[in-house]
Amino acid sequence: SSGINAEKAKEAVRFMARLNGVELHEGLEVKCFEGEDLGELGVLFSAKYIKETILLSVIYFGNILIFLSLILFLPMAFNSEFCGGDGAVPEHKCKKLSQQSLLKTAIVISATIKGLLTAHGLS
Repeated sequence: SSGINAEKAKEAVRFMARLNGVELHEGLEVKCFEGEDLGELGVLFSAKYIKETILLSVIYFGNILIFLSLILFLPMAFNSEFCGGDGAVPEHKCKKLSQQSLLKTAIVISATIKGLLTAHGLS
């Protein structure tokens, strides 16, 4: 069974190489792993992959936090015309945040979260 799958895998690699105009090595080896716990969630937290899992999780959730923070910050900053951002007294009168501007921000954030969840679900 493993030999049949290896041959199918080699044929698929050869086919893709032909499509891409790439020559393969004569000694191409393809290994098929059968019966292993590949694809199970517990594998990510095994001793072999725990470091990578933690690192990628921090990067992933850090990116989401930064992205959502910017989506929350920028509409409010544009609405107030970046009032007082440099610590100096502004020359113009600062706009206060209204319920309408907060509603617009909430709409943008909810649409973004829905988009992120949809993209994550489709990936």
